Amino acid sequence: MNRILFFLLLMAVLSSCKKEESPFSEVPRIEVRSIYPDSVKAFTDSIVVEIYYEDGDGDLGENSPFTQNLFLVDQRNQLQFGFRIGRIAAEGTPAIRGTMKVVLPYTNLVNNAGPEQLFYKVRVVDRDGNTSNTENTGSIVVVE
Repeated sequence: MNRILFFLLLMAVLSSCKKEESPFSEVPRIEVRSIYPDSVKAFTDSIVVEIYYEDGDGDLGENSPFTQNLFLVDQRNQLQFGFRIGRIAAEGTPAIRGTMKVVLPYTNLVNNAGPEQLFYKVRVVDRDGNTSNTENTGSIVVVE
């Protein structure tokens, strides 16, 4: 009789436990918050892109130095730049969100004559291979 009571009590406790639902999707989502400065000198000035991210299962970022999981594509010539987001949260962390900044050390002129308008398409990929939405940065001007 005690075993049956214990078993029923155990079942009641386990059935009352449920995993809390994440407010975010397991597929990462990004928003480009800003790109600056408004104008850069070719081969000289850095470009900073600020990105908001959220990921429902917390698996955005990777510690392997050989992994690229953030991509910026120059829309003038479709040249893709890959970066590594380091692991943001410990394994098993449910949902994460925050902002990050990506610094491109310089850019060039595609047509060898300035000024040129430049913008990037941005996306991230999590450890499960889920690719985020693609976001456009604002435009900046590249001068000689």
